[in-house]
Amino acid sequence: MATTITTAAQLQNMKNDLTEDYELGDNINCSGIANFEPVGGWDGQAAFTGTFDGKGYTISNFTINRGSDSYIGLFGETDGATIQDVTLEVDITADSDTGGLAGWADDTDITDCSVSGTVTANDLAGVLVGLYYGSARTPTMSGCSSAGTLTSLVTGGCGGLIGWVGGTSAGAYAPNITECYSTAAVNDTGGAGATNLAGFIGYAHSCTIRRCYCSGDVSAAVNVAGFIALAGWGGGTPAVNIYNCYCLGNVVSTGPFTGSGFVNDIHANSTVENCYCIGTVSAHALATAGFVNANNGTVNDCFWDRQASGVTTSDAGTGKTTAQMKTQGTYTNWNFTTIWHIYSKINNGYPVLFSVPVAADGGEAWSGAVESPTVTTDAATSVAKTTVTLNGTLDTDGGEACSVRFQYGTTSSYGTNTSWQSGFGTGDTFSQAITGLTASTTYHFRAQATNSAGTVNDSDATFTTLAPTTPVVATNDATGVVQGLATLNGTLTDGGGVACNCGFEYGLTTAYGTTTATQSRTIGQTFSREIAQLMPNTVYHFRALATNSTATGYGDDKTFTTTQMPGYPVGVETDARPEVYKAYALSRWEL
Repeated sequence: MATTITTAAQLQNMKNDLTEDYELGDNINCSGIANFEPVGGWDGQAAFTGTFDGKGYTISNFTINRGSDSYIGLFGETDGATIQDVTLEVDITADSDTGGLAGWADDTDITDCSVSGTVTANDLAGVLVGLYYGSARTPTMSGCSSAGTLTSLVTGGCGGLIGWVGGTSAGAYAPNITECYSTAAVNDTGGAGATNLAGFIGYAHSCTIRRCYCSGDVSAAVNVAGFIALAGWGGGTPAVNIYNCYCLGNVVSTGPFTGSGFVNDIHANSTVENCYCIGTVSAHALATAGFVNANNGTVNDCFWDRQASGVTTSDAGTGKTTAQMKTQGTYTNWNFTTIWHIYSKINNGYPVLFSVPVAADGGEAWSGAVESPTVTTDAATSVAKTTVTLNGTLDTDGGEACSVRFQYGTTSSYGTNTSWQSGFGTGDTFSQAITGLTASTTYHFRAQATNSAGTVNDSDATFTTLAPTTPVVATNDATGVVQGLATLNGTLTDGGGVACNCGFEYGLTTAYGTTTATQSRTIGQTFSREIAQLMPNTVYHFRALATNSTATGYGDDKTFTTTQMPGYPVGVETDARPEVYKAYALSRWEL
């Protein structure tokens, strides 16, 4: 049965039995211990070989200040141990082989452990573990994380999670690191010349890393990178294999040396596959790389954001625009079913891992379950007599791209749907221009959004089209003019926003005197009316007219002249025998 630890003193006394199995029974505040003595490995001790189960509890105010010593952490050195399910809040200063949880962890399985705080050391340091090693078996680290700050004072080989990781010189027993992440910032002291610093692991000799990420910024003088500074061993067979990982942090090389967005150097036999990075990279002009500075291994289907990074070159990987980096189709041969997901609500729209918590968004792993979207109906704009623009906002997409549209009509039952518009994500706005409306009319409308989880509607909104204006009408030339007949023609140029009743006025003067029956017309349509009982050889005035609910508009005055009655002497006054012309015209019309 495991020994239960509930006090800081009991925690310190674990150094007296390095083979025991321990478990925490409560949260422990170590503020009463000014300078904790590491359990195992330090000051001539043997390595800790037992088990430690934190049971989900937290060890806080954990302080070690041993600037000239190595093998520093809660556990100075472990060998074949098992450590799990504990959270530490630390402030540690040491020389090397330093980490909040363990300074040197050999053949040790570490699961679901988290360290936050500050770790300061010369080299081989990580916020979680300083050196993680496989000498006689393949150790596994999974579900672990780190946060805070790691500072390398002199030499380097430091990372936000682990400083150094590897197996034997031949590459045997290389550790497996799965579903871990670090948000820790990593830096040197500014001009100290520390080398091989990175946001996740400083120096990876040999290991396999799957589904991990880091997001802290990294700054150092020499050979600095976002994820791993050095991957592989130049002179032998050990390999570093990195699959489905990403890096968000910015990278700054303060000296005239290399800086890379993901890995600085990839040695032979190593593989990096399905990975990406997006942070800015600032280094010597000739030694800056978007993804990797020097690649002697294999890099497959890896990408960097060339806009966000400010770097357009790399020895491997493919640079993409920010928009492309947020598009699933960019990531050829990636598994977006069980490993990756692009979810616009987290990680600023860049891909995330299903199984790893995203610390910046509440520390929860993305479950992959698509939710129904939410949508807002925004105010209508550009409201005119017969046209309007409807507007909406997709507040949340529920986890996948959505299609959006509007419903509108003269009642809250709507009746008309616009076409679906596809490919919208959280925060996107959308609009639709509507035509063919009726002036002086109140319309109802609402926005809709749909994804695989369902379709949602926002609340009802209204707008009222503008009142009609005075119609504009054109008087066209008369046609079919004979002794007693003529056809009058016109065009409704602008109905003022509604259909109009269109007709003509005509007569012997511009006072007209006779109005034809009207015809209903809309903008752009022509209209005609044949008139009869006209007098031969007579000049008639006419004009088109159009009437809507607001006013009547008139066209320009035009004239036509009826033809001479056959057999009547040319030059005789046309009003000398008007009853003759009228009778003739009437007889022609009645025919």
